[in-house]
Amino acid sequence: MITIEGLSKTYAGTGRPALNDIALQIPKGAIYGILGRSGAGKSTLIRCLNLLERPHLGPHSGERTGYYPVEQGGAAGLSPAAPG
Repeated sequence: MITIEGLSKTYAGTGRPALNDIALQIPKGAIYGILGRSGAGKSTLIRCLNLLERPHLGPHSGERTGYYPVEQGGAAGLSPAAPG
């Protein structure tokens, strides 16, 4: 189980968050898709889950604290698909 509360990410110089106070729970073995409009933060969220971006974390719980161990960070991935 991955449990995140208060995940935020702001890129320097932008003045607004790419992610703001995200909360989610992902049960072990679950498969999810992330949908949203262009610029909504989908890729940033996946990059934060994979530790390719350093997020700002609020309170969190579950099987681990802080950032995920490397072997678990790779459990999420990005598979871009074009509409149509």
